[in-house]
Amino acid sequence: MTEATSLPPVERRRFPRRWRRGRKAMFGLLVLIALALVGYFAFWRIGPPLIGRITPSTVHVGETVIIEGQGFDTSLEGNVVYFGDYSGRMVRAGRTELEVEVPDIGVPEGQEERVPVKVEVGESQVSSTMEIVVRPPLEPEPGTEPLTEEEAEEAPLSSPNPAYASPSASVSPPSR
Repeated sequence: MTEATSLPPVERRRFPRRWRRGRKAMFGLLVLIALALVGYFAFWRIGPPLIGRITPSTVHVGETVIIEGQGFDTSLEGNVVYFGDYSGRMVRAGRTELEVEVPDIGVPEGQEERVPVKVEVGESQVSSTMEIVVRPPLEPEPGTEPLTEEEAEEAPLSSPNPAYASPSASVSPPSR
């Protein structure tokens, strides 16, 4: 016999066994990625809303601001944006962006106030606050301007309807 025949046989791994191990490893990796994504989105949805940026940072009463962040409700009714103690009117709502009209918070003419802004989603989740500068409205609301001298002279002293008359402009009792 020759030396070549006396060597023990070499064990060879079969190709399909490697494929089975590779498939199991790939499947496990995909399951881990899927679980990580589910956890990320669950935390994002459960966590409190976050304000990232408010543009513009200086605004007049009645103008709209865009609040960028995450965790907002997509319905207008699901979000309440507070400017100090006053809530603004929602114009548009999305998961990461809100558009809100700044309410009249009583800023005196010629001044400006730093106002904290926060977002309440639902009734239990409230974001941290971010400040913006609010200035008085560019144009006064109708009916809030003081009367001119001519208008003051023309204004009636008593109400035309006695049922709505003020105490100072009471109707005199009928004479007997």
